Amino acid sequence: MITKKVSNERRRFSVVSPRVILLYAFGFILSIILSSSPATAKPWTKDKKIAFSLSSAAVIADWGTTLDIKNYDNMYEMNPIMGRHPRDSTVHLYFLGTLATHYLIANYLEHPWDMFFLGATFYTHGGAAFRNYGAGLRIKF
Repeated sequence: MITKKVSNERRRFSVVSPRVILLYAFGFILSIILSSSPATAKPWTKDKKIAFSLSSAAVIADWGTTLDIKNYDNMYEMNPIMGRHPRDSTVHLYFLGTLATHYLIANYLEHPWDMFFLGATFYTHGGAAFRNYGAGLRIKF
């Protein structure tokens, strides 16, 4: 029989995981969006539609290259929310949530903040996809 020595020291609280922070942030953003009136939403301009399409394409490219990481033993995911070696289901869930949140935030924000947000999304996910592609990963679904 193996016994384990139990310490009388009080357990310390660990640092909150990035997944918990993301969950709270998503809940906060969702509550703001749901509390706003849809009657006040303005129609999207042509520029906003183009920026949304480009930033969504960048998210999808990042998604596809992230799925290819599992095929290489020497590569790992740098996003702390998904973990170093995420399963396909984790990657799909993360990016579906990202696209849904992306739309909700873009729809909620007004000019010029909407364009700033869409540009930042394009820069972040487009840059990640570009770096992944440069490292040898390909878009694979």
